[in-house]
Amino acid sequence: MLDFLLGIFSAGFGDNSLDTRKIDRNIEMLKNHTWFKNIYEDEKYHRLFFVNRNVRQYLQSTMRVKEL
Repeated sequence: MLDFLLGIFSAGFGDNSLDTRKIDRNIEMLKNHTWFKNIYEDEKYHRLFFVNRNVRQYLQSTMRVKEL
């Protein structure tokens, strides 16, 4: 619930920060899938999960992650 409220407030004020805890939690959820684990553990892609803002922004959305 708190994440939801913070999301509303940050959206209204143009805050572009990323929620690292949420991203990490969603990555852990995706690691339960073999296809994701293979990508995550591959050296050519692993760094993207930490430095690419677009990837991290996508992973911040629990709804999008669940759709994957």
